[in-house]
Amino acid sequence: MKKAIVTGANGFVGHAVTECLARQGVEVIALVHTVQKREYEGGALVRLVPFEMKDISRLPELIPDRDVDVFYHFAWNGGHGSDRNDTAVQLQNVQWSVECLRAAHAIGCRRFVGVGTIMEFETYYAANEQESRPGLGYIYGGAKLAAHAMLKSVAASLGIEFVWGMLINAFGVGEKSPRLINRTIRDMLSTEEPLAFTPGEQNYDFVYIDDAARAFYLLGEKGVPFKSYMIGSGHAQPLKNFLYALRDTVAPGRELGLGAIPYTGVDTPLEIFSIDELKKDTGYEPEVPFTEGIMSTANWIMSTRGGGK
Repeated sequence: MKKAIVTGANGFVGHAVTECLARQGVEVIALVHTVQKREYEGGALVRLVPFEMKDISRLPELIPDRDVDVFYHFAWNGGHGSDRNDTAVQLQNVQWSVECLRAAHAIGCRRFVGVGTIMEFETYYAANEQESRPGLGYIYGGAKLAAHAMLKSVAASLGIEFVWGMLINAFGVGEKSPRLINRTIRDMLSTEEPLAFTPGEQNYDFVYIDDAARAFYLLGEKGVPFKSYMIGSGHAQPLKNFLYALRDTVAPGRELGLGAIPYTGVDTPLEIFSIDELKKDTGYEPEVPFTEGIMSTANWIMSTRGGGK
């Protein structure tokens, strides 16, 4: 891989992947939201192109390059917050994803790498379990599942290689979203108010952002066409174990409030979290232990005086 396009290059994961690609000597055309540009390592290897997803049909005109190897698609509205539960927003994401694939084909990219989520499995189980009443968060999971299925079908019809990375809860330096790890660290550092979680018996995994970015780089290089891969730490376990480790690293002795919130979701079997296929096909090995990643993230948050909180 010598040249790649990255949509959502100013987002948490897209930014990390862009920098990882540049460190590997890959020239990156980074599509960034026009009102939210970020700084990038990589110097001349990173070319910023202001871009809005609503203009995706014009992308082959905006990018004259016809020697791009891989198209990475990370742009996705409503990954957190109220838009996560908005059917119109999530369905638009699915359509834009398909249009990105068609644009990648028109530009001449040989491979399209998309980002999914383990929630695709949770959504499937929740939808098919009799009498289940899944929460609104499964609207986001349903959109990712739909995008996965549609992209794979369209890619097969177009003859472009398709690889799907199913990300399991990435966290780390640079994140400003209200997702679980980031929010919990910030709450522990900034308030003495009681914390509240589910009992934490459901299986979970987390992966540090640097490891996640390297996994996506490897999928662009070595992923087997038309396969999907879990991207995690390889050490899935009940959520409460991660919360205890986080607490002991950031605020020893702090009460967690496990069980204060009822859990209404689906418990994903441990085998679903396996990263064996990713390791076998690409040589990926996670390098950052959970507690090390937590400490790095907490130090970054403290250095930025709340990191945007």
